Amino acid sequence: MTGSHALFGDTLTIAKRIQQDILDELGLYVTVGIGDNLLMAKLALDNAAKHQADGIAEWRYADIPETLWKINELTDFWGIGSRMAKRLYALGIYDIFDLSQAPESLLKHHLGVIGSQLYYHAHGLDFSKINEKYVPTEKSYGKSQILDRDYQDPVEVTIIIQEMAEEIAMRLRTSGVDTATIFLHVGYSRFSTLRGFRHQMKIQPTNSSRVIKQTLMTMFWKYYQDEPVRSIMITCGSITPKNGLQLNLFEDLERSYKSSNSIQP
Repeated sequence: MTGSHALFGDTLTIAKRIQQDILDELGLYVTVGIGDNLLMAKLALDNAAKHQADGIAEWRYADIPETLWKINELTDFWGIGSRMAKRLYALGIYDIFDLSQAPESLLKHHLGVIGSQLYYHAHGLDFSKINEKYVPTEKSYGKSQILDRDYQDPVEVTIIIQEMAEEIAMRLRTSGVDTATIFLHVGYSRFSTLRGFRHQMKIQPTNSSRVIKQTLMTMFWKYYQDEPVRSIMITCGSITPKNGLQLNLFEDLERSYKSSNSIQP
C-alpha cells in the first residue's frame, strides 16, 4: 500500500474504500487483513478480521505477543495442516507461542527447510514480496468435472472423458506445447464401496487429440471396475514447447498433420 498512500490516503482508508467499492458493485461484505508483510496481513485476515465490527484487522510487528502468539490452534496458522500439526505435537509444540520459542535448529533437523520457514513465520517474519512473479517449474493443463448424477453406463463416461480430452488438447495446440504425461482420476459414487482410481501414463510428446483420447481410453478400460462414476479429472503434464511433428510411418501423412495441428478432432 505504501506506493498508493499519496493517491488514496492511509492504509486503513484504502481498506475501507475497497470494502465499500465491492459492496456497492457486487453487494458483498468482505473482510480485510492489514500487516507489515504478506504473512501478517494474511494471518490478521484469517484469525481476526471476521471478529471485528468493521471487518478489518491490523497486525503489526509490535503487536506480535498479543496477536500472533495468541493463536492457540496450530492449524489456524498459515502453512500448517493437520499432518504438520501432528509432527509439531510430537516435538512438544502445541500452539504458535511454543513454535516461536522452539530453537530453529530443532525445527530444521526434524522438518527440514519448512522447519526454518515456520520458525521465522512464528516471529512474524516473511521475506516474500507481493510484486515478485511466481513462475512454476512445470506447467500442466487439466480439467475436472463433478457430474450432475451417478453415471452407471461406462460408455457415457468415455464420451465425457473424450470431450474433456478434446478441450485440453485444443488448449495445448493453442499454446504451442506438447504433453508427455497423461493423468486420469475417476471418482466413483459416494454410495459405492470403492473410491475410484487414479493412474498416469507416459507417452511420446504430443498435442494430438487422437493420441490423448486413445491414452485415456486405455487407462479407463484397464482400471474401471464397473461402478457408477461421479467425478472425472484429467491432467496433462511434462509440458514442452512444440518443436516439430513426429511422423508415423504407418499412418497417412495428412492425417498425422491434421490430428496434431487442427483445432477440430
